Amino acid sequence: MTRINFNDDNIEIKHPDAGGGTYYYYYYQGQPFTGILEEFYSNGNLIGEITVVNGHVDGRQTQYYENGQIKEECFEKLNALYNTYKYWNELGNLILHIIHDNNGNEIQRVIG
Repeated sequence: MTRINFNDDNIEIKHPDAGGGTYYYYYYQGQPFTGILEEFYSNGNLIGEITVVNGHVDGRQTQYYENGQIKEECFEKLNALYNTYKYWNELGNLILHIIHDNNGNEIQRVIG
């Protein structure tokens, strides 16, 4: 899958209100982007990754602490969470784990 730096000058972000929240559309070189957008701290560690399909956020999203430890992981499509949402502290301890159905409804809180 194509990986592009979020700060690439060829990335264009459009965000029309879709009546229920702001959707972001990602374009690369004038075309809807499919791939992973990634951003880095000044120390070279990953800040986060956004999975995009045909310009829309669709799939796994992650954020990391500056020390490289994962901070958050979720799955999103059309502004709705699905599958799991997890949140860790800087030491790597999982402190929140929520399971969502395909419509974004919380169905189980495993931790937290």
